[in-house]
Amino acid sequence: MNGSSTLRPLKFPLASLQCGSLLQTLANAKCLERGRQLHAHVIVSNVLLDNTYLRTKLCAMYAVCGNMPDARLLFDHVILKSSFLWNIMIRGYACSGASGEALLLYRQMLSFGTRADKFTYPFVVKACGDLIVEEIGRRVHCDVIVNELQWDVFVGNSLVFMYTRFRDMELAWKLFDRMPKRDLITWNTMISGYVKNGEPGEALKVFFKLVEEAELRADALTFVSVLPACADLGASQQIAALQVGTCIHAFLIRNRSLSDVVLGTALLDIGKDAITLLSQMKENGIKPDEVTITSVLSACSHAGLVEEGRHIFNQIVEEFSMNPKVEHYACMVDLLGRAGHLDEAYKLLKNMTCKPTADLWVALLSACRIHRNLNLAKIAARNAFALKPKGVGSYISLSNMYAAEKRWEDVEMVRAILRNRGLKKDPGCSFIEFDRVIYRFLVGDRSHSQSDSIYAKLGELRNLVKESGYVPDTSCVLYDVEEEAKKKMLWDHSERLAIAFSLINTAEGMPIRIIKNLRVCGDCHTVTKLISKLVRRDIIVRDARRFHHFSDGICSCGDFW
Repeated sequence: MNGSSTLRPLKFPLASLQCGSLLQTLANAKCLERGRQLHAHVIVSNVLLDNTYLRTKLCAMYAVCGNMPDARLLFDHVILKSSFLWNIMIRGYACSGASGEALLLYRQMLSFGTRADKFTYPFVVKACGDLIVEEIGRRVHCDVIVNELQWDVFVGNSLVFMYTRFRDMELAWKLFDRMPKRDLITWNTMISGYVKNGEPGEALKVFFKLVEEAELRADALTFVSVLPACADLGASQQIAALQVGTCIHAFLIRNRSLSDVVLGTALLDIGKDAITLLSQMKENGIKPDEVTITSVLSACSHAGLVEEGRHIFNQIVEEFSMNPKVEHYACMVDLLGRAGHLDEAYKLLKNMTCKPTADLWVALLSACRIHRNLNLAKIAARNAFALKPKGVGSYISLSNMYAAEKRWEDVEMVRAILRNRGLKKDPGCSFIEFDRVIYRFLVGDRSHSQSDSIYAKLGELRNLVKESGYVPDTSCVLYDVEEEAKKKMLWDHSERLAIAFSLINTAEGMPIRIIKNLRVCGDCHTVTKLISKLVRRDIIVRDARRFHHFSDGICSCGDFW
């Protein structure tokens, strides 16, 4: 059926069963407008009068099509409500983002004496997970056990999802491990849960367990979940993760999975390409989910596409009928902050519909450091300290800002707090693979057996870039020392040592791949661009923020990171 055409006027009334069957067909096809027309016909024909069967079918049609207000009007006029009717309404609310209404209806259902079943609990549990209401969620879990439904695959999947949302990965894994039957949704939920809870290594373990043990074939959603895990691994593991990611990419090409639009947003870290893919999804009638929106907003952030990001963020509620998640706010704060719209980012944080996390305040703090807004940085730091008192990065960012303003007493104050709390800054280090061995370089590192050659090569590079017009940016050195000492310290940075090592040991023209655990400083970014041009090498650096592909004096980030 063509959804844009209209129903021809009926010359005779339809029987209830005929109407019910047709309504079911329209619901399956999500043809809301045709459903409305049939509803009008039913009213005019007086077929609806005291007809519980038809009211239920109409209610189901509206709920499945996402029109919950009309579904609720019909629902409220049904006196004897079946479990099917309760379930369709709970499902409708849970799937349309009205999770609170779904939970209220669940309680009403029980109070009316209607027993919840295996079709009720997947959506009640999902609602608990979406709202992150742990106390209610655990009570509902008890209800599931009382009704002996915990091993139903659909109920089990929703329970695993709920506990990943509660950040209780230990219990989520126990449920997953004990499930007698798992489908692909079960596996994808665990992989995604580990990634979102900051355990990318565990996510990869589950992925390989799926590939090796399960009689299931990974789908696009599996790869959308597992690819970010490769990027999120710690610096020391990312060389291996790059190889894993490459293998996954090759697997996708072999299986022609790259045609999947959603997957494209995970593989492409290019803002305009991601936006184009999102538009293609909508044109093809595919509604993006929260993961897709997060991917596109993240791509906008990395590309500096502020207006496009704002537009997509506004669409979350207005067009996609979703409530923004913490991940969406995080992308927007990062996007606005990087672009220098600090006041707007702060206002967005204060007006969030959910509680800001420490990571959101850290993102704002990082943006304040880039744009040297110390007053707002102190506000962001206080909130980050309160939510995550052992988050070393927040203290370091604030200390660095004080250092940039030459407020050395304040720098010492922050460092004293770190010492008193037993916290230590992670040293800056870079990793590079050569001949199947991973080498680590620290700032000013002289422990390598080739140190003399490495520093000699650095001297050559320093002279080359100087002849090209390079002027050191000593503002990147946050120590109270003389200017000449600062210039020397810049050439001790770990990624420069790794580049020199690679130039000595690899064939001419071979690309150089480096993993760095911290954000690349502005001066190293400038120097690496120049080196890539002067020595005619592609240099790929994965820092704490993103990938940088330096080639012929240009970086893929467009100097926006």
